[in-house]
Amino acid sequence: MAVDLMIQENDRLVRQDIITQTDGYKVSNRYVAIATQDVLTEIENYTGTQPIITGFNNANVRKAEKNGFQKHALICEMPNAEMVDGTKMNMILFNSNDRSTSLKIFMGSLRAACSNQCVWGEQIAEPVSIRHTQKDWKHSIHSLMDAYEETQRQTQEMINRMMSRYVSYGDMGRFAERVNEEILEPEITGTIFDPMQLNMAHRKEDIGKDLWHTYQRVQYNVLQGGIDRLIEKADEEGALFDTISKTHKVTDTTKQIDFNRKLHSIAMEVL
Repeated sequence: MAVDLMIQENDRLVRQDIITQTDGYKVSNRYVAIATQDVLTEIENYTGTQPIITGFNNANVRKAEKNGFQKHALICEMPNAEMVDGTKMNMILFNSNDRSTSLKIFMGSLRAACSNQCVWGEQIAEPVSIRHTQKDWKHSIHSLMDAYEETQRQTQEMINRMMSRYVSYGDMGRFAERVNEEILEPEITGTIFDPMQLNMAHRKEDIGKDLWHTYQRVQYNVLQGGIDRLIEKADEEGALFDTISKTHKVTDTTKQIDFNRKLHSIAMEVL
């Protein structure tokens, strides 16, 4: 237990060091270092409540001197976040102080029954991207917060509409087919893949014949992995054969967001 506590404390210190970093790593005079903590503080100044950090990850570095400057991602629960179906408004924030990424902010939500973040497409909220040469970066944060209440209202309305949209088994199949054809990469699907597997419910909270629950089932199955596919391999003599394999969990935050935004666009077309 003492070892576990030490690891947790070290992780907390690493996170604190990264998000409070106010300097840049080997950057030009034009570079404006934006501390992630300053962004959270600015949101607090504007709304009266600081977002709650519910998730954090950071890129590994090869040089020890780059520790504290690297690319990182925060998942935050937003102020007054509660909505329908146990869903809360969330913000995903990317930043770095080593030129590996600009400051990027995506809006979305998280269901109480789910560990997968939902990230909306342009139909709900345009992502914010701030270059580290923009001295007046706070203006972009203010604009995001100006639109926050409207974004939340549109999100609640969208969820209500999705929950009211009946989806037949045929529609579920066509939805899964579109996801397979338009979004999924061969590294996920292998050589043979039955897209109807995307519609399997693994939790009672995902059972339902509406678009909202169909959306949640597809998202869960793609991001959590564990569904069957055939992949092509070669034996020692070079002869090709197919073998059954399970899809892998998607852990890369950037890939998760890209999939979420594309999935949301398809759902909005169905809606």
